[in-house]
Amino acid sequence: MLKDVAKQAEPELIEAPAFADVFTSVDNEPTIIAKDNQGKTELLPLVVEIRCALKTIEAKIKSEPACMDKEDGRLIVGKTQPYVNPLIYGISSTVGDTLWQSSNIFSNLPSGNYAVYVKDANRCLMLVKDQVEIENKECRKAQQTYSFNPAYGETITIKADGDGIITIRNRAGILVFSGNVSSGEDFTWDGQTLSGGISTPGLYIYSLEYKNGNSVRGEILIY
Repeated sequence: MLKDVAKQAEPELIEAPAFADVFTSVDNEPTIIAKDNQGKTELLPLVVEIRCALKTIEAKIKSEPACMDKEDGRLIVGKTQPYVNPLIYGISSTVGDTLWQSSNIFSNLPSGNYAVYVKDANRCLMLVKDQVEIENKECRKAQQTYSFNPAYGETITIKADGDGIITIRNRAGILVFSGNVSSGEDFTWDGQTLSGGISTPGLYIYSLEYKNGNSVRGEILIY
């Protein structure tokens, strides 16, 4: 469990003078009537300050890593102890301002270190954890190489890990073939081109682009 103690200094309260009367103005604003030593009166706004009590806040914080070069990490702030409701949640990194929201789940975050805060209904600020790390993870699969000879009736089979599109290009970057792939299904290529012919011997580059943003690239050698 990630723990920290949040301490908020109590602001000094300035009491209204004994000769001041308090009432509500026509704008429904708390107001005082202050009298000076000559009997003159003046309308002044009544400033009400809220004392923030010292609190110990404990919460479980779960961090989910972000893919390399992507902003898809997450921070999840669990239930606080003692339980405080309502709360708003905030996070800040070393290079950014504090982001406040009502949800305890922060999404679309890049890797890095974050401080986690909460505020209660009185807007009293409490630090939950001064450093929580979102780590990096490698989401791209290692490049694979396939080889076959379509002239002999051979084929290659590539397993798809999601819905998306596969493209096959020659070394000059010219598109030779493209098609749709579905999650959990095998993609089979017999060397046929978009024009219906058979690809000539050489090195080809295939690319799987999934709808979730992930991608896989590899090589196909036709001999």
